[in-house]
Amino acid sequence: MCSDFLQENKRGRVKKAGLFVYVRDGSISELQDLKSGCICLDNCISIKQNLSVLALIGQGLKFNDEIDMANGWVLRSSWHHFILGHEVNVTFNSFKDCLKMFGFALANEGGYDVEDLKKKHDDLLKSLLGEPQEKNEVMAAYEFTWGSIISYKDPRGGVCSINVIWV
Repeated sequence: MCSDFLQENKRGRVKKAGLFVYVRDGSISELQDLKSGCICLDNCISIKQNLSVLALIGQGLKFNDEIDMANGWVLRSSWHHFILGHEVNVTFNSFKDCLKMFGFALANEGGYDVEDLKKKHDDLLKSLLGEPQEKNEVMAAYEFTWGSIISYKDPRGGVCSINVIWV
């Protein structure tokens, strides 16, 4: 487990530090402790700022794809994971082997309509975090002292995701 939990309410949620997380089939998948910018992947992999690729692999993560931008940035992807009880595909953007951005997109959510997927991403974040501090046609942003969480749709088409960006 990624963290200790304080209480479970009747709707199958656990409340920790003012944030509700979901319990599914007795296991906990959650966006963990947003105040520190940590995410729990597959109930056991802790994703946080500045992790190295070796630290991620050491937690059992396997990458499906890697793109070295030849400027210090390396983009990696990994498929078929779970966050918040949803199957997701994830991306890791590292600069000089320090994780700077983590992204995920809901997978197998009933089709490939980008507008529909963006709405699902927005609704998921809204259910967890409330109203975003900033919202427009292509993004909904939540700002924290450690960075931000953004539901984003590429205006050039075809892609949308939820991104955790650390400062």
